[in-house]
Parts: sequence; structure tokens; C-alpha cells
Amino acid sequence: MMIKPQGHQLQLSICLMLGLASLYFFVANVSQYFFIGDDAYISFIYARHLVEGNGLVWNPGEFVEGYTNFFWVMLMAGSLYLGIPPENSSNLISIGCSVVLLLSFIWAFAQVHGLRSPWTWLPILVFSLSRSFTAWSTSGLETMLFTLLLFLGFMFFIRERESSSSYPVISSGLFALATLTRPDGGVFMFVAGLFFLADIISKRRTFRSGLVWALPYIMVIGAHFLWRYSYYGFWLPNTFYAKVSGLWLEQGINYLELFASSYRVYWFLPFALVSVLYRRNFTASLLLSVLVAYVIYILYVGGDIFEFRFLVVIFPYLYWLIVDGLAVIFSGTVFAFVPKQLLRLFAVVAAGSMLWVTYQGSVNPAVNSYRYGIASLEGIKRYAESRSEQGKFIRERIDAGDLPDNFLIGVGGAGALPYYARLPTLDRRGLNDVKIARMPVSRRGRIAHEHDAPYEYLVERKVAVFDLYNRLVFPDKEKLFDGDSHVFHGQKVRVRAIELKGHYLVFATFVTDEELQAIFAGHSILK
Repeated sequence: MMIKPQGHQLQLSICLMLGLASLYFFVANVSQYFFIGDDAYISFIYARHLVEGNGLVWNPGEFVEGYTNFFWVMLMAGSLYLGIPPENSSNLISIGCSVVLLLSFIWAFAQVHGLRSPWTWLPILVFSLSRSFTAWSTSGLETMLFTLLLFLGFMFFIRERESSSSYPVISSGLFALATLTRPDGGVFMFVAGLFFLADIISKRRTFRSGLVWALPYIMVIGAHFLWRYSYYGFWLPNTFYAKVSGLWLEQGINYLELFASSYRVYWFLPFALVSVLYRRNFTASLLLSVLVAYVIYILYVGGDIFEFRFLVVIFPYLYWLIVDGLAVIFSGTVFAFVPKQLLRLFAVVAAGSMLWVTYQGSVNPAVNSYRYGIASLEGIKRYAESRSEQGKFIRERIDAGDLPDNFLIGVGGAGALPYYARLPTLDRRGLNDVKIARMPVSRRGRIAHEHDAPYEYLVERKVAVFDLYNRLVFPDKEKLFDGDSHVFHGQKVRVRAIELKGHYLVFATFVTDEELQAIFAGHSILK
């Protein structure tokens, strides 16, 4: 059917409004939610030690793989080598990845609906309104790089199939980079592999092309496994043992339910099914399978401690199917028994409702609360800022000669504080300690924070300063007198303090008072 000139102009006007609104909200929300999370500094520490010639280590001389984002660490090391602090480069790269992802989505979705269709631009406005998408476009972590690599991987995977490419290596190369960025990239490669296998069985593609496709992934990931074993002595990263404690279905359900209720996603899932059932094509089936496989993975591991970080990864596939389903309803090609104008009105109202609930889910004060053991973005930001301030203060006192620079500290937040303090550090949760990470977990607690260093091990390691209160620098010494809180795993611990330029370094210690006084010679150790 020919589009009337005025209808054509209306479409262009709507697309322009959606595009400008997307740009406005993306810039505004990225600026509002901009932060660097405490965990990002773990990667920065490894990158710094590599550039300084100590190797990919947490503490010089201790070869423990306490990161799960090898490719991201390499990028941070590269920026440091060029003289750009990772605190700056990490978010510049991440925001850049977000922009490329949005442009790539527009390009890919336009292949289905056309660049001048408002439906092509609707998902971009959803992403830009979303607190989750825009916040995790920053954070200093690899989230958006990972999301971009996977999306490009699937788009090239589809394109290579459509063109019957004899050398479909780009998609598997992208999946390999994604897996080096985060190990769960292997879940997405597995789904793609099943679809490739189905094509081989149906004789649409050859066994040879399957081998060619898989080879880059096998070579890259296989080489990384061999390197890891030769460098660290283990086939899997230490963080796997520290964070993954087996099936945790209840927490996984809580994580997914919290996301679904925050953005009312369950209202719109039927539209995704409309897309799949109407299209009945490779792309729709692939995207649905990606969603199902990743949800199963989340259910198994229990989700994440950070607000919806894991789910941002599947935003492109989820909203692709939802919006495509809305477009199908709007076209009137389904539900023929319903008047076409009524279907169009329904699709437009549903699209507007999705935009509204996305906005409401982003600004609702309830999202700032701590729910199901999942930290809110505000909580993550405040914690990282506090740890940064403490680490910088400790480093200032070291540089001023008030503190030595070689005593061992034990921390629960193994990120910003040790990064800025630049002291030998033991992470009580075992991210960077082989022994703690492999200790059995007796009961489930906060996800990825269930291991804890036992009292005897801290004594054995001679931890001089231990942040028993998850904070080391205080404006006063009131914490010294919280009698009942001076207990660690059922055993009383000694809490001490040192006055430093109007502040107090308050800590538990696992060395003798004589050893402590020798470490902090010239200071009065307060009890």
C-alpha cells in the first residue's frame, strides 16, 4: 500500500522526536547515574601491576587470578601504558560501547522495519530511559563492552547464515572476545553452536563450515585456558571458586522477579511471544533461545549482587522481540477478527505504557533500597566513593611519612581502598586468595560474598589492619567501644586505633601488640 505524503512526513517526524528524545535522556541519565563501582578497581589493580612490571597479580609475587574480565583488564593496562588512568578510560570506553551498541541496534532493527519506521527507534528510547542501561553504561566495569560484543556476535552470526558464508569466522571471533571479557560469554556461544548444529543436521550448512566457524573460538579460548594454567596453576579463575557456590534457585527467582516488577516486564512479554509465533524465523527463534538460556544461567548462579547488572546484557534481545511483537500487532497481520484501527490503537498505547513504566521503574524511590541482598545503584556508588576517600587518605598519610607502606591489610571491599592505598592486601571474601576461595560454604548468604577468611588464617597471614567494620578511616574513635561487635566468627578480636591528622584508623588486628607497635613505630596505639 502506498504511504500518503502526509503519513510519510508523520512517520519521519515521529522518528525524529524519538531519536532526539533518546539522545536527551541517554545523556541526562548517563550523567545522573555516572559512577565507578568498587569492583572496577580490582581490574585496575591488576592492570597497574602489569604495567609496572609485576605481572597480572593482586599483590606482587602472589599469582592468583582474582578477576574474570581478562580482555577488560588488558584494555585498562593499555590505557595506563598510554598514561590515561583507568578511572577515566574505563567509563569513556564503556559509554563509547553503549553508543556503538545503540547505533548497531538501530542498524540491525532497521533491516526488519526500515530506518524510517518509529518501531525501529522505540527500543532506543526505552534503553535511554532505563536507569539500568544508562547506569551500567558507566561503572568502570566491562558490562557494556560485553553486551556490545555479544550483540555484534549474534548480528554477524545471522548475517553469515543469510549470506551462506564459507568463512563465518567474525561471529565466533566476537564471541571469543566476549568470553574473554566475561566467562558467561560461553553460554551465548553455546546457544549459537546449537543453532549452527541444527543447520548442519538440516543440511543448510556444511560440517566444514561449522569447523571453520568454531575454530577461532576454540583457538582463542583454548589458548587462554592453557595460559591461565601455566600462569596461575588452575584451569578456572579463582573468582569462580570464590563466587559460584552451586545452584541457588531461590535467589535467582528473587533477582528476576525484582527486575520484572521494577520495570513491569511481565506486562510486555506476551508481545515477545507474538513476534516469535508470527515470524517463525531463525532470528526470532535465536533471540528467544538466548533469553531462555541466559535466564536459566541466572537461576542457577542466583543472579548478581548488583542491581540488574547481569540483565542489561540481554536488553537488546528482550526489547527486540517485544517491540517487534508490537509492530506486528500494529500492522494488523495478526488477530484479523479485530478491527485494524483498534489493533493500532492498542499497540500505540502499549508502546507508550512501556516507555512510562520504564521511566517510573527508574525513578521509583523503592529502587534505592537494599532488597534480596541486591545492592542498589545508589548504595554501590556511595560505598565506592567512601572506599576511595579512605584509600586516598591512607595513601596521603603513607606519602607524608605517617604510616609505613608495607603492612598487610585485610578488607571486605577489595577495590578502591587497596587501589588507592597501594598496600599489600588480603581479601577476606577470597577473590584473590586461593585458600579462602576453596573453603566450603556452610550456608547461603550474600551472593558472591559467602566465603570469609577464618580467624586462624588471618592470624597465620599476620594481617595487621583488618576492616572489621567495612571501614577503616573514621572521624572519631567511637567504634573502639562497641563491645559486642569485637567478635569475628565467634572469637573475640582486639580492636585498635591510630590517630592520623584529625581522623582515626580503626581496625581489628591479628598480630601481637608488640608486632603492631613495631609496624607503627612512633604512634600511640589506642585501645
